[in-house]
Amino acid sequence: MGCFYFSVPVVAGSYIMQWAISKSHYSIGEHGERLPVKEVQGIGDVRVDEQGNRQRVGAGGWGAGVKLAVSDEETQRRNREQLNKFLKAQKRRNGKKNHTDEHNQDVQTKI
Repeated sequence: MGCFYFSVPVVAGSYIMQWAISKSHYSIGEHGERLPVKEVQGIGDVRVDEQGNRQRVGAGGWGAGVKLAVSDEETQRRNREQLNKFLKAQKRRNGKKNHTDEHNQDVQTKI
């Protein structure tokens, strides 16, 4: 019975994926031939509007928003340091949790 409950979502998901692919082929073409713009207009934090004007996107540009992946080296370095600090703290936290769980299991086995 478990096999049945496992296979129903897999088969249904497969049919939904095929339906979505056929809809995308209908709307944009199999190789994108129906797209109005066939190449990338802007790269990174720059976009090109309908008139061909280039605008900055993100923090301080069109749409305000946050800094995009096109940040300067100082910001990338700071982000990398913060990520490493966070990952070390998580590793330490998970290590303490596993140690506590092992200790609790030892206590329960002695009882």
